[in-house]
Amino acid sequence: MQNFHGDLMNRAILVGTVVSQPNLIELKNNSSITKFRLQTTDVYHVDGDLRERSQTHLIDVWNAQLQKDVTPGLQKGDFVSIEGAIESRKVTGDDGEKWVTSIVIRNNGAIQVFAPGSNVSTRGEAGDYGVNVDHRRKPEDAGEDAGDNQNQGDEEPMY
Repeated sequence: MQNFHGDLMNRAILVGTVVSQPNLIELKNNSSITKFRLQTTDVYHVDGDLRERSQTHLIDVWNAQLQKDVTPGLQKGDFVSIEGAIESRKVTGDDGEKWVTSIVIRNNGAIQVFAPGSNVSTRGEAGDYGVNVDHRRKPEDAGEDAGDNQNQGDEEPMY
């Protein structure tokens, strides 16, 4: 039997609308996280009727380059494509412990912002529409300082 472990991956690609203003949070360990919500909508037919089902996804951006280049210009209502990993974690809040699942964008993730009525274009300045930024690290770029900006002991803020 062939071993496929090297072919397994945790990858999520979502296309939808930003439904909360992105929030940059500075953490104690000199790292930061940008959080926002993304709404996706599936359209399907049931007995000839057209139906829609929308879901809201929590997005966590740990990638410092994307935080610098993309998220400052990202606004509620923007139509975006994101690529990241699905992660679940236990959090403690006022209502006790619960599990939260989010799409996490680290160094191997991407965000594309689509301008209304046009195609995706290469990113210019931080506030421009038409963003197409892909900050995936190349293997030769990885080094000791190439960490994925994970929360290192700080308690992660809630949404």
